[in-house]
Amino acid sequence: MGDATAVILISLGVGICSVLQSTLNKTLMLTWGLELTVFLTCALMALISGVYLFVSQKFSNTQVVTVEPNFLFSKLGLWITLAAILGALILYGYPYAMKNFGATRVIVLAVTAQCLTGLAWDYFAEGQSPSPMRLVGTLMAVVGATLAQSR
Repeated sequence: MGDATAVILISLGVGICSVLQSTLNKTLMLTWGLELTVFLTCALMALISGVYLFVSQKFSNTQVVTVEPNFLFSKLGLWITLAAILGALILYGYPYAMKNFGATRVIVLAVTAQCLTGLAWDYFAEGQSPSPMRLVGTLMAVVGATLAQSR
């Protein structure tokens, strides 16, 4: 499988999982409430991540995680906190927004926001200027999001 195919398949898979996970959380939220739903989702995700880390460390030829003997988690403080806050906002925001505004409207706007943020990240953080086709694609996403908002 080539790099282009892998990018497409992985991106589509992540997008599909995002919608399904958010929709399932929205459904659970109706019974359990938003807070308990997100808490249980995060607890299970932590358990699954721990099992994955253990299995990958135990049965992989290469060590996935290498920790320096003098490593301090305080070095990660701001970044890991920011990542956790952003993750929580995603887990709380999607089901809440889907319940109140509908899945199509939320997902189309979220994808558009991801396109715009991706362009900005590539330019400012990675130093990559967007190609004309990426700019056109993002513009099409903005137009699509605008159309999806109309009734």
